[in-house]
Amino acid sequence: GNTGYVVGIRLLSYHALSAFYLLFVTGIATPFAACWILLLTAASIYFGKLGVLLSIGTFVLVVGVDIVMLGLTNTTILSYDLAVLVAVLLCGIVVMSMSRAQAIDRNELQRSHEQETLQRDRILTIVNNLADAILSTDRRGIIRVYNAASLDLLDTNDSLNGHHIDSVLPLIGKDGKPAVLSSLLISSTTVHVYDDLWYVFSDGERIRLEVTISPIRKAFRHTSSVEDGHILI
Repeated sequence: GNTGYVVGIRLLSYHALSAFYLLFVTGIATPFAACWILLLTAASIYFGKLGVLLSIGTFVLVVGVDIVMLGLTNTTILSYDLAVLVAVLLCGIVVMSMSRAQAIDRNELQRSHEQETLQRDRILTIVNNLADAILSTDRRGIIRVYNAASLDLLDTNDSLNGHHIDSVLPLIGKDGKPAVLSSLLISSTTVHVYDDLWYVFSDGERIRLEVTISPIRKAFRHTSSVEDGHILI
C-alpha cells in the first residue's frame, strides 16, 4: 500500500545518503559503517529477505567503489574495507536467520490458532446437537460456552456469554430456598449430580431440573485442586 511505498522511498534515501557519506566523507572503515547494520535491520523488518539482500548488495557496491577509488593503491584501506564488508555480511546472515526463525514462529502460531479454532468449532457443533442443556463457566462462574438447548430451557434468544451463572440460572432447592449455583460449583470438586433443583420462569411456572456439575481441569493438573471452570448439564 501507500505506507509500504513511503517506507521504501525513505529506506532508499537513507541508503543513498549513507553510501555518499561513507564514500566521500568518512570512508568505509569507520564506526559510521555500523549504521548500515541498522539500515539492514530496518530493511528486514519492512521487506523481509528481499530487503536484506538489496541492502547487502548496495553495501557491496559501495565497498567496491571505495576499493576502486582508493583501495587499489592503498593496501591498508583495502584490508579495512574487506574486513568491514565481511562484518556487515555476517550481520546480514544473522538478521536473515532471525527473520526466518520469526517467520517460522509466526506460521506455527497461526497454525496453532487455526487448530484451536477448528477444535472449538467441532466441540460447539457436537454440543449444539445435544438435546441436554449444556453450559460451561470459567472459575469465576462466568458463562463462556452454551448450546442451543440452554436457550430453549431458559426460553430466551439472548446471548449468555459473559453473564454470571447465578443471574442466568437462579434456582431454588426442594425446601424452597435459593440454591446458589456458584456455591455449588465451588463445592463440586468432582462430578456431582443434583436432582432436587427447580427453575422458576418469569410467569411463575416451575420446572424440576437434574443438574450435573463437572469441574474442568487441564490434563497436567492431576494433583491440583484448582479448577479451570465447570461444565453444567
